[in-house]
Amino acid sequence: MILSGDIRITDNVDELKSLMFTHRVIFIGEPDDNLLKMTNGIPASLFIPPYEIIIDEMDGNIEAFVNKYMGYLFSRECSQYIALIIRALYDGINILLYLSKEESEMMYSKILCDLLKSQYGITVSYLLTPAIFNENYSNVICDFLYSFDLMSTDEFFINYPANISISPINITKLVAELNPYVPDRTMESYIIYFNSFKQKIKQNNKYLHNLIQLV
Repeated sequence: MILSGDIRITDNVDELKSLMFTHRVIFIGEPDDNLLKMTNGIPASLFIPPYEIIIDEMDGNIEAFVNKYMGYLFSRECSQYIALIIRALYDGINILLYLSKEESEMMYSKILCDLLKSQYGITVSYLLTPAIFNENYSNVICDFLYSFDLMSTDEFFINYPANISISPINITKLVAELNPYVPDRTMESYIIYFNSFKQKIKQNNKYLHNLIQLV
């Protein structure tokens, strides 16, 4: 699986103006109306920590702030927005995360970038650091996007690594969508079935619609 889009983060207005024609700009702080209009940017102020979380950083309770903000980023709303960003990268769309210099002095943008790297294998480009996608996270990305209906079953099976067993996370969803014939209907049997189905798809390099005859 390849995420072919570039992803960068900046607090530099000149860099923003330079990249606005090649990157989709997402404002992860309070958007400046003029810059938002100029760049045709997308506001994403939901990534700003809620006051009850940010107060910990202001009071110097850094460990509490980090733990609470990480938990906040795993909320469904934030996770769905992150999934949309990753889907854009999968589609080859370049992303520029922008926030003001004042906002960049806060910790939340670093934690957001750390989460993208630790959970999804995406290193966000900053200054001279290049954007990198660790393909060892391909199965995680497939599970994540499919769970939010941002990846079709075709794409899910084609991109899921051949050497990794399909996770139980989305088995119920796969069963509901594809309705395969598995006599005992146990989780283990469905996993075996869909792993076999995945291998058949990869061997033929295309999606196979007749599930019943595959295994």
